[in-house]
Amino acid sequence: MDKINNSVISAVLYLLKKHKIDIDEAETEIITQYKHLREEEKEKFINFLKECREDLADLEHQRWSRWQKYLHSKCKKLRNKDLVIPNALVERWTRQTNTDYKDLTRKEKDSDRKEADQTISKILEKYEKENIKKT
Repeated sequence: MDKINNSVISAVLYLLKKHKIDIDEAETEIITQYKHLREEEKEKFINFLKECREDLADLEHQRWSRWQKYLHSKCKKLRNKDLVIPNALVERWTRQTNTDYKDLTRKEKDSDRKEADQTISKILEKYEKENIKKT
């Protein structure tokens, strides 16, 4: 990854954040806008992005799956198999969804930090693997 200069990374971040395009669309931009880079460099960077995307999508699915299992465990199951969320939880989660992160309780922030730490860990793991490949 050391062959890809910071301007390319900055440009991709800009495209993803400001223009709300996805990795596939960013790939097209990299190919057309960065003609000065060797094809091998572009391909390596694009593959790195796509692999990161898949790793993070897997992590997000795991989070969602854990959440669903937790949610279902808190619900009352009716005879027709519908699930009813207890009102106290509805109120708590409604409050949390309407609260900016900065205004959450310390415990709520710690829970979100734990999730963020998993994402950081996944990114660093991917970065480490790339650096090991180079040596």
